[in-house]
Amino acid sequence: MGKEGNPGKSRHPVKSYAVTLAALILFAGLYGYWHFRVRNQEPVRKVETGPALVEADVESLREITIEGRKVGQNRLVLRKLESGKWALVEPEGYPTNESTVKLAVDQLAKLKGLRLIAEEATDLTPFGLHDPSLRVEGSLEDGRKVVVEVGDETPVGGSYYARETSAPRVVTISNSTYEILGQDLNALVEKILADFDRDAVTRITLDLEGKSRVLERTETGWKSRGAAGGDVEIARDGVDKILFTLRWLFADAIPIVPEMSPLPPDLLSGYGLHPPRLVIKLELAESDPLVFTIGTEGVTAPDSGASPGKTGAVEVAYVLVSGKNLIYPVRVAQLEPLAAAAAKILAE
Repeated sequence: MGKEGNPGKSRHPVKSYAVTLAALILFAGLYGYWHFRVRNQEPVRKVETGPALVEADVESLREITIEGRKVGQNRLVLRKLESGKWALVEPEGYPTNESTVKLAVDQLAKLKGLRLIAEEATDLTPFGLHDPSLRVEGSLEDGRKVVVEVGDETPVGGSYYARETSAPRVVTISNSTYEILGQDLNALVEKILADFDRDAVTRITLDLEGKSRVLERTETGWKSRGAAGGDVEIARDGVDKILFTLRWLFADAIPIVPEMSPLPPDLLSGYGLHPPRLVIKLELAESDPLVFTIGTEGVTAPDSGASPGKTGAVEVAYVLVSGKNLIYPVRVAQLEPLAAAAAKILAE
């Protein structure tokens, strides 16, 4: 009789085991190579290949002038003060947004390009550098100047042609670099109305449409003199809302800088500030009081948050802050919680 067999099984089990063993040996060899030659090799170090446009000590910068179509009609001048802080000095009268100014200063001091386009460019027209959209000039402590010009956007987008005028080469810089160097007046002006420590407020005077009340801080919260003559405990959440809103109140656009000081009543009346809708006075420990005067009328203004090419409108009211000869346009939506909290406290 012939041998019975299972047609589903190999007739050569030894050969099958040998193939499997060979595959395991090959896998182990490949793993060993990866472990000892690839995994344990020194990590690849990233090398900055972008060409340097400016290499200056950031502490040596004394003044920066920004101009060109990128920043509109304004010639912007930033200057380092004796205190070490930077200030927007032209146009004058505006508070400085220190964080955005610092970005511009740091970017200019160590400005690098993305790619070298031309080592010696004799014709700047193809790059838009014959009529730059942005010109940034930095004055150094030793009297030297560095001047960076930015031309057209590259055909593929995302970068711009640029040069430092003392050298003939042209490079590209990133779009983000272009935006930081070319921050306009809107970006360089501080729009937070007042910076104060809420815990340092010791006394608050509210005056809403002719009704007034004085609040005093206690060890446990706030109190006020009631209509019957005794002290009344004031709900802390309402006071906290007022202080929080005032601390982070910000302008919807660049504040208006009047040419006269003090501001005459007829000018204030035109902004709804004479008489005002709401006045809040904060008395602080070891510093001058802050007085917020909030106008009565809302006006329609261009929406600063609208996308380019789109239109929008928001309702704003004008606000004065003591010690500043500025009129801030503030969205009514920010101011309504203040009026509501004040009205609730006055009703207690």
